[in-house]
Amino acid sequence: MKLNGNCYFYIMSPEDGINAGVPTQMYVLPAHLIKIVLKDDIDLLSVESPIKNYMLIQGDQFIEFNEDEVIHTKYANPNFDLQGSHLYGMSPIRAILRNINSQNSTIDNNVKTMQNGGVFGFIHGGSRGLTQTQADSLKQRLTEMDKSPDRLSQIAGASGEVAFTKISLNTDELKPFDYLKHDQKAICNALGWSDKLLNNNEGGGLNNGGLDEERKRVITDNIQPDLVILKQAFDAKFIKKFKGYENAVIEWDISELPEMQTDMVAMASWLNTIPVTPNEIRVAMKYETLNID
Repeated sequence: MKLNGNCYFYIMSPEDGINAGVPTQMYVLPAHLIKIVLKDDIDLLSVESPIKNYMLIQGDQFIEFNEDEVIHTKYANPNFDLQGSHLYGMSPIRAILRNINSQNSTIDNNVKTMQNGGVFGFIHGGSRGLTQTQADSLKQRLTEMDKSPDRLSQIAGASGEVAFTKISLNTDELKPFDYLKHDQKAICNALGWSDKLLNNNEGGGLNNGGLDEERKRVITDNIQPDLVILKQAFDAKFIKKFKGYENAVIEWDISELPEMQTDMVAMASWLNTIPVTPNEIRVAMKYETLNID
């Protein structure tokens, strides 16, 4: 969903027998290859579902899935049209596409600079200039020096004045790593992540550089909202297909994650300071209650 804005789960279940309609297997379909097929003459402004089926398109293969066989989860999409474009989720990466391209361009330019052995420029004869013969001879000698692995071959002499005029900026002037850092932060902000968790210098320092708090923030501000999207979809089209679970719902308990354990320690300390019963403490800590008076 981060890359595509959509996720499609294909549910397999028998068509007949005592377990007809009960899921037996689930597959994640390639979201970038899925097309949503609309019903004929559907009113997209009505409360009726406009989806006829889902189609997996790969090369010259077209595989159809019934609407009730697929669970579609997606991010919000502000675009609306009568072709059903709003039925697809919008990837958060769309907002940072230019930052991604900027990162790629910066890396490419760094590689070119390293391959060139420095910045681009012209070698010339200073105030007197070089004749065409002298320029060709100098270029040939530089080519030979670059190809030879012999260290001494990189030492050369010149009988006249030689100067170099650069026509590009070096890495210190361009400060590409400052731009990389800016783009990295923008990408992390769009994805609800923290750049401190990417093994950069901002992640160090006292108090673990705030990494513990950032790990918790990623859980509460990034992963938990995605779990809510999954819950809504699975409550409606998955869990109710199992016999005996028609009225059940899915609950995600993020407090069990290692990143959230410090909150549980703080809660336990706080519960010991307020007038509550042992069973009330156990309920708050998600433990089973005890048969005590």
